Amino acid sequence: MGLCGSSPAATKKGLESKKVVMIIGGGYAGIKLAKTLDTKVNVVLIEKKDHFFHSIGSLRGAVQPDLAPKQIIPYSKLLTHGTFLQATVVEVQEQQVVLADGRKFPFDACVCATGWTGGTAFWSTNSPASGNERLAQLKEVHDRVKAATSVLIIGGGAVGIELAGELKDVMSDVKITLISSGEKLMSAPGVKAKFQEKLAAQLSKRGVELVFGERVESGVDLSNAGMHPASTVTTASGKTFSGDVVFVCTGPKTALPEKHPFALSDQGQILVEKTLRCTGTAPQFFALGDCAQTGDVKNAYHGALQATALAKNIVTFCEKGPTATLAPYANTPPAFIVPIGRKDGAGQLPFGVVGSMFTSAVKGKDLFTEQFWKDMGFKSSKDSQAHTASALSSDDTGRVEKRMSAIMNLDEETFKKEYGSLEA
Repeated sequence: MGLCGSSPAATKKGLESKKVVMIIGGGYAGIKLAKTLDTKVNVVLIEKKDHFFHSIGSLRGAVQPDLAPKQIIPYSKLLTHGTFLQATVVEVQEQQVVLADGRKFPFDACVCATGWTGGTAFWSTNSPASGNERLAQLKEVHDRVKAATSVLIIGGGAVGIELAGELKDVMSDVKITLISSGEKLMSAPGVKAKFQEKLAAQLSKRGVELVFGERVESGVDLSNAGMHPASTVTTASGKTFSGDVVFVCTGPKTALPEKHPFALSDQGQILVEKTLRCTGTAPQFFALGDCAQTGDVKNAYHGALQATALAKNIVTFCEKGPTATLAPYANTPPAFIVPIGRKDGAGQLPFGVVGSMFTSAVKGKDLFTEQFWKDMGFKSSKDSQAHTASALSSDDTGRVEKRMSAIMNLDEETFKKEYGSLEA
């Protein structure tokens, strides 16, 4: 178990009288919420890993091993006042959490931000806790795909699409087949047909075989999202497809403590009110991000917006008590930026669909990697082997959210001035 910052029982001067807010989960939504609350309440962030895993850049880190270390970011500089505790929460009780080693920590408010497991091509339910183990996992992916002549990807969402693009960037001759159970890529409510068609056209142009309307039923363990050895899979219609390496990029499942008080949806997500307070629990429980049924698209951008809104409600709750009136979170329209390698891809913004030039410029080149290093308190990813480097000030936060918010909220006229044609 690792501990960074002050202990849960003793925080920096000026915050001693503040309420303790326990945040379970140090993913995109969790770190944003913790950083936002760091100077306002006594934050305790509990995460089982010893590192923040930048999954947005992880697919490129898997196929280009020199980039892998940049996806492993220490938590040591995230909080200036609060506490980071590396541990596994096994039970959430009404006023305390219980850790796997038996320790118990009390709280005044508790936020579940545990995200989900699966979906990411090599990120299974057995996600490693140490950064070194994660790097070994990424290297194993690289070694296997480097030796392969054919790769089979199951799943037509963003992960499957981006994985195919990253592979084609470094292995242009490898045969890649992507199977989607939907009739189009990114099959989800609110996704525009033009966006789907752009992505499909670019993948096809790069030589990726797209198979639509086929649901894989056997030949690979679909319950274990991640990399699998050479297999021949069979679909519901009886068709077969083979690959030297198979990636299951479907079926993410909510990651929750073994015991908890939360009411769940049929999909296993925590039910929340519009204020992001948990439905049917005591008033001190909240949830956000991928583990919660918020009505938003499940991605880092929307998680950060939820964290900003929830931080205000938690401060109000801590100051005024359980009967305080909390502000409803306003859902935002589905928005996506899906790169296909460094130079291709497409985006869906509020005003319309944009092409590869924009996608490459804002995300495809470095997948926000340097920005997240700065948001985690480091000057750059070059500090990855120097944890004693000078941290940024506690006010120097939210770069990615601001940058992404500015992008997502562009109107069409401003977009054309800055980036030119939507079609480029």
